[in-house]
Parts: sequence; structure tokens; C-alpha cells
Amino acid sequence: MDWLFEALGNGVSDWLGTKFRRDPVRPWQAAVPNLHGLPVSQARRTLSDCELCINLVRLTEHAATVGEVVVDQSPVPGARVRRQSTVTTYVQHPSAANGANQV
Repeated sequence: MDWLFEALGNGVSDWLGTKFRRDPVRPWQAAVPNLHGLPVSQARRTLSDCELCINLVRLTEHAATVGEVVVDQSPVPGARVRRQSTVTTYVQHPSAANGANQV
């Protein structure tokens, strides 16, 4: 097999290098954006733009999905994570959040 590599020279190495090289312009990490107070649809879009995934945890039972906002998240805003990582967002309907604070 060595004869094959010698015959092809550095062409194979160069070709493999172009196929598996990281894009130097685009870092492999992303900063987690601050999602607190955002509607779920906007939080999804924001994470998608940062090449991050979302895991929704609903804190209100049987809540209408319309109007839910992010009340907490993990990892914290500003943390550096690998692209395609999952950000867990805790969402609640604003009226439920206000009702819990008035007790």
C-alpha cells in the first residue's frame, strides 16, 4: 500500500485536508444568547441562528403554547458551548408567572 501513497504523493493528504478541515472563519463554539423574557418562537429562532438546539421545559400544566416566555435557561447566557449543543429553556405562560408572584 505504501507504493500507492508514494505514487499519489501529497495529493491524497491535500484532498483529505480539504474534506476534514474546520472552517477557520467560523469557530466551533458559540456563545449562549440571553433568552430570558423572549417568546418561545423568538427563542427558537435565536438559538437556530446561533446553530444551537432547544429543549423546552414547560413549567405550567396545560398552558396554551401561545404567549409562553422563557423564564430560565441552562447553560447561562454568555457561556461558550459547542455548536449544535442543546440549550434547555424553562418556559411559562406570563399570567401563570404573575399569579405565582402575587401569592
